Amino acid sequence: MPTDKSKFRRKSLYKICDWSEVTALVTNDGVDPDLVDRVRRQTEVIFC
Repeated sequence: MPTDKSKFRRKSLYKICDWSEVTALVTNDGVDPDLVDRVRRQTEVIFC
């Protein structure tokens, strides 16, 4: 799932799936390290 740093901490009207169902999250640098740690408990995080 490609997601840039501006999408973190944003609310959504719909939940598509749990993090455990995502194979990997691809994002750019600059994401809050605490958020990255929380996501890494569920799936792989790749920085580009």
